[in-house]
Amino acid sequence: MIRTLVTAGLLFVIASTVAVRGAEPAAEHTLRIQVDLGDDVGQNYGTLFTITDENGREVGGAGFEGVYNTTGRGNRRRLQVFIKPQDVPPEPVVKPLPRSTTDAGVYLSDFDGKLYAQSAFGGKDRRFRGWDGTKWTTDEVNVPYATYVAGKVLAVVTPKVLYDGRPILDLTGSGATIAHYYYATGHLFVRLTGEGINEIAACPWEPSQTETIDYQAAGKIELRTPREFIYAFGQWHDHVLAATNTGGVYRFDGKAWTCLVEPIMGVSCQI
Repeated sequence: MIRTLVTAGLLFVIASTVAVRGAEPAAEHTLRIQVDLGDDVGQNYGTLFTITDENGREVGGAGFEGVYNTTGRGNRRRLQVFIKPQDVPPEPVVKPLPRSTTDAGVYLSDFDGKLYAQSAFGGKDRRFRGWDGTKWTTDEVNVPYATYVAGKVLAVVTPKVLYDGRPILDLTGSGATIAHYYYATGHLFVRLTGEGINEIAACPWEPSQTETIDYQAAGKIELRTPREFIYAFGQWHDHVLAATNTGGVYRFDGKAWTCLVEPIMGVSCQI
């Protein structure tokens, strides 16, 4: 059995009790870890600990996900704990939820512990819906794909980016739409699309600052075609990567952009 205790803020105290097999009777060990995650600049917090048996087989652990699922980032603040039974094979029970819409491209997200679904851009029914345990219901309060940074909500209500309800980036009058965003390494990454524009920008920003973002000073790279768009963001050490629907891979190293893999025009890639 593994027990977890998560305190508020960025300081976590985790108490775990693990029954170790192979001893008669089974021995119990308590593992206590205190972790200071530091200032929130969009980092992936990663693995807190893993537990292995006498054969080196991983049997348990805890940590935080670091994924970007096509249209939005996963909940990087939720503590995930797992155990792997050694003797009893897992027997998962899979039961599909009802569809939230009849559109083909529907993407899931999670906010404040609730599951949400929304149709992709161009869908016939783009209402934002949450799962209440029995059915999908329209949510007109929360912003799709909002996330938390330093305990406050970061969200895009195009052509603005809001943090704790106040604009930190306002592109009103530019004619551009903010199509995707990602916060990492102290930079707010946004993809802008519109008439004659299709680019990714890395905007320096930290949640403690009071001044708004100067978009003109951001490092930018143009995507290769008007129809190229981002399928996934990710981090590798202190670099941020963006991969696109035509196979392009772009890297921001903290100062400048580089195209690592040129997209293949006319070929569709699901990243």
